[in-house]
Amino acid sequence: MLIVTIVLAVLLGAVRWMTRGHAAPARTPAGRWAWVWAVAVVVAALLIGIRSVQIVGEPGAISQTFDNIFHLNAVRYILDTGSASPLEVGKLTSANLWFYPVGWHEVVTLALQLTGVAIPVAINATWIAFSIVAWPLGALLLARTLAGSTPAVAIGAGVVAAAIPAFPILMVDYGVLYPYHAALALTPAAVAATVAVFRLGREGDGLPLGWSIVAMLGTLPALALTHPGAFVTWLALTLPVAAIALIRFARRSSGRPCAWTIVAFVGYLAVGFVALRVLRPPLEATLWPPIGTTGHAVGDVITVSPYGAKIALVVMVLMIGGIVVAARKRRPADAVALSMFAVAALLYIIVAGVSSATVRQWVTASWYNNTPRLAAVLPMVIVPLAALAVGAAWAWFMRRGFAERRLQGAAGVVVAVVAVAVLAASTQLGRAMTAAVDHAHAGYRATENAALVSPDELELLEELPEFVPEGVAIAGSPWTGAGLAYAIADRPVLMPHTLMDVDEATETINESLATGDDAALCAAIEERNVGFVLDFGDREVHGGDHDYAGLDELANSDAVVLVHAVGDARLYEIVACEAP
Repeated sequence: MLIVTIVLAVLLGAVRWMTRGHAAPARTPAGRWAWVWAVAVVVAALLIGIRSVQIVGEPGAISQTFDNIFHLNAVRYILDTGSASPLEVGKLTSANLWFYPVGWHEVVTLALQLTGVAIPVAINATWIAFSIVAWPLGALLLARTLAGSTPAVAIGAGVVAAAIPAFPILMVDYGVLYPYHAALALTPAAVAATVAVFRLGREGDGLPLGWSIVAMLGTLPALALTHPGAFVTWLALTLPVAAIALIRFARRSSGRPCAWTIVAFVGYLAVGFVALRVLRPPLEATLWPPIGTTGHAVGDVITVSPYGAKIALVVMVLMIGGIVVAARKRRPADAVALSMFAVAALLYIIVAGVSSATVRQWVTASWYNNTPRLAAVLPMVIVPLAALAVGAAWAWFMRRGFAERRLQGAAGVVVAVVAVAVLAASTQLGRAMTAAVDHAHAGYRATENAALVSPDELELLEELPEFVPEGVAIAGSPWTGAGLAYAIADRPVLMPHTLMDVDEATETINESLATGDDAALCAAIEERNVGFVLDFGDREVHGGDHDYAGLDELANSDAVVLVHAVGDARLYEIVACEAP
């Protein structure tokens, strides 16, 4: 860490030295509206924050989803090992998993260490923080870069950034994909910095080139270490940015771009191609099918209703309006906004509506061929277009409705406030947002029929330290939520996740615990230091049926004795191999 800090300090010092001759940019007329942009960020944060609280319900609520088993236990693993290295955390489930992106887990662990709260509370605080801080700041920065810095653009971007269910709501509902959610929240800032590097923003060059490069390169490691899917998203969205920059340079050079420009562009393509190959998940993880036809997928994009969401009518109108405005203006920033939208839309259409396995494997496999992951990319490119439409509409309205100077002041402010209120209410109270919030909230409720853990099971997990000594491992089916004893009770478990390498000792316990006390079973129990077993019934997180013969019918087994029960959730102590 010290070496990284020193290197960064040297690089920043070098950039500062190289740009020392650049005078600070003069205060532009738009600069006086900086406070409006701050207000817009706050508006977005408040709207998203309210919805986030409605989703989670209570601070310690647990997402009742498949992936959350790993995320909860990975945080505990980092605390236990003292290592948050991406080369270490994957060993929680497989000694052969040499790399796992842990940027999000590191933030959760830091929050937990600073506050002392429980792991579920730290997880909820972290995803809400990414939703209300990183996402609004990045989305509005990208909107400012592509749509301009007027107050109307600011407010439009702020309201719309909080009004599309596909992000951030979908990623904390489906999966649950917390790391990808965090990485996508950071991606707009990386894209905006890239646009600045290529000098394609709407209003001048902004930062000196050196600082723009630092901003871009500084965000990319965060994307890759939080979730490689976000890094690939950055590659996809910035490919047209690089292409537009090359075309502009060629035109300025009388159609003959210099050799280094061509080399740089080819290098960009090569890096992207290699990254796509290296960061592509294994084939068995990319077998998600399309969810409909190509026509349905196109309709999803047009109506801003990806992955079965309700139609976001207001956002749809603004998005289409932004496309029309950008197509008519035809400035470089408009071309960037349109091309990025086209890329994101094409990716979604392929993953959601194209059945060709070859096409999907070449184009969308880096996102696991998983429709929700690419649905979540769409808001990133919709916000700038919608903001552009709001800015154009406000400019037209002011020219037509408030031409007289005496009405430009107070009346304009009143109309602006009313317009913001109407826009926020129409988006937040529409069917798209309310349905998305209701669906997400259901996934955080611990009910008797909850997919992962019921209230009784959760209570038993919290009481485990009273019955299970430290260091003694617990057996149990991870598909039923029993593996969460590690995260919630700080007791080791045989299987901290459903998808993991199972050694011979663990397999022996899983298959023969309830049926006997043979030498192989006793050796396995001693090797893994297993003293207890959790029985959470046969309800599984995905509604499947993963039978472990040694964990069935424990109530009728002489190998265990009941220690504690909360409702139907039971904790047994293993007595099969005790000396007579």
